[in-house]
Amino acid sequence: MGGLRDEDYTKWYRRAGVPELTQILYWCWDPIGVNDGFPFNADEYEEYVPELLGKLRKGADAAEVSGYLRRVEREAHDPTDVGDRIVKWYGQSQQNWTNFTARAAARGRARS
Repeated sequence: MGGLRDEDYTKWYRRAGVPELTQILYWCWDPIGVNDGFPFNADEYEEYVPELLGKLRKGADAAEVSGYLRRVEREAHDPTDVGDRIVKWYGQSQQNWTNFTARAAARGRARS
């Protein structure tokens, strides 16, 4: 999963990883039921993102992601399906990022 070089990972992390994973947690996990207050509290779960991305970068599977979410949630909620979604998103988002940056670079060369 993933596989971006460190420099590319850093760019992806800031521009896509953090905002996208924050949205997954907000819309799919939402253990305290705040997503009906969108957009005013859309960053409610952003504090969990660095830990999750660190785990994913080290190869965490859906069970480990779900276990982490289970440990931090405040209400009874089964995060198993969110763990699966997050692991799938992690690989796909980085692939999308790679494709996007390659197309942007190609467009830049074509304009030169």
